[in-house]
Amino acid sequence: FEKHPKFIEYLQQHPHQDCSFGAAGKAILARAVCHLVLPPQISKIISMDLGDVLVFDDLRSLWQQFQHMEDHHVLAASHAVALSHINAGVVLYHVERMRLVGFERLALRAVEDMQRWKADSTCLRDQSIINILHSFRSEFGYLGPSPVMILPCRWSVFPTTEWLSYWNSPEMWMPELRRKQRYPGIVSVTRVEVFCPDEMDIFSAWAFLPMTDDPSRHQRLRAYSLHEGHKKERYCSADRTQSRCCACGEPVSLLHIAGDMKNWPAMQALLRAYLPPFKDPPRFGGFEDALSREWTGGEERLQEIQRETTETAVLAAKMMGLQALFGHCATLKCQASRASHLDYVLVPLQKLSLPVKLEVETTALSDAHLLLGIESHSGLELVINGGVEKASCLRWVRSAPGSATAEAWSIRREIMCIPRDVAMVSDGEGGTWMRFSLFVGSEEGLIIVTDGAQWGNYLPEEPLKIL
Repeated sequence: FEKHPKFIEYLQQHPHQDCSFGAAGKAILARAVCHLVLPPQISKIISMDLGDVLVFDDLRSLWQQFQHMEDHHVLAASHAVALSHINAGVVLYHVERMRLVGFERLALRAVEDMQRWKADSTCLRDQSIINILHSFRSEFGYLGPSPVMILPCRWSVFPTTEWLSYWNSPEMWMPELRRKQRYPGIVSVTRVEVFCPDEMDIFSAWAFLPMTDDPSRHQRLRAYSLHEGHKKERYCSADRTQSRCCACGEPVSLLHIAGDMKNWPAMQALLRAYLPPFKDPPRFGGFEDALSREWTGGEERLQEIQRETTETAVLAAKMMGLQALFGHCATLKCQASRASHLDYVLVPLQKLSLPVKLEVETTALSDAHLLLGIESHSGLELVINGGVEKASCLRWVRSAPGSATAEAWSIRREIMCIPRDVAMVSDGEGGTWMRFSLFVGSEEGLIIVTDGAQWGNYLPEEPLKIL
């Protein structure tokens, strides 16, 4: 196909100046324009990934899905609901209709529109093209209905356990837990069912978080677990035309172990059980080093997954009033101190170098104290809405805890104070927060405080050396 003149012509027009396809990448792209390279007598085909797809049913039943296509449908693919995209691992291409509508022009327009909107250095292949044509129609002004029909659930089930934290990032799990993790829907090597978690599955997914004494938070978590755990169907998609949802316990006709799911040892064992006897098993680490990992975003995508997971964990910790540290984000359970003494909650930031910026959200209406420095006794102190005057101050604090041979001592030096009454802001979910940030620069110790306005000063030489 690489030497087919029509594919060569298409590839020359396909925007890929800033990315590299490679031989396998070109083959994957060719699936989306298969009508250009297939013989004219071919009117329909099924395209299927072979390395991570297991078929448990007669493929003639899948072929019959062509009969359910409406006149505007050109292809059929599965909606991976838990993965939030249309998946191209199994696609029914109506080749005859692709020729009639000039599908290569639609594919080119989709890639050009997406690259103008958000450039992608990994090269846009068949799955990206299908998602753009189906899910971004309003964004790009495409007229008419989608050319994509969504397949019934059983013809592309993904072994997702999305109620668990880091469920699609095995590298984030401790090794002994990673080895034991299973997809509960696998009944045997030859039978897989759609699994729906019950209320205890969902409830226990929160067991790693220390619970607070607030009964209302306990009740919300119980209510959520009961609601989700009593569902008789899952992974619903409004785009499916035959049956919107996957029924719990429904037999799986095709299991797709997509993307990072192949890195779970249990999934690797299942794939190896179907390995042909004439095929050598992949070397150790072969799944982790697969080229498809790079095509789906590589390290950048893994960082995005980790960022989104961290944001979700921070929101959950805020909701439950927990004290926890997630990478560069921390949630603290603080309370008012005695007037003569400040008790800081310690956040271990490891070794930081200037410049540094701290962004803070607090439910404190006044006297919000932030100390950046050495443990919890010396450093740069910022006070927001302090005292009856509602002043905001920058101070340099030096102190030492008491011991058996010496008394505790402390020295505070004002750097600057201004009259500021920082307003609380609603988060839209019933909570109110005071937000501010502290920036300390590397040159001459510039300090900038942002609390709706910007103000600041320079650190004296002594504390700058210490920081």
